[in-house]
Amino acid sequence: MKSTAADVGYESPSAFIAVFKRVSGTSPGGYCATQLERKFESALHTRPTFAQL
Repeated sequence: MKSTAADVGYESPSAFIAVFKRVSGTSPGGYCATQLERKFESALHTRPTFAQL
């Protein structure tokens, strides 16, 4: 988290996390988990095409 916070201009990871929670309504970890879950669910419901095989 320290490098992510620094990449977007925060010296303090805790300040970045606080702003992230305020803006998004969830923690950065919670956001990542949700995005991974969505990708997984999407992959389960997507059938490969002939070109992908």
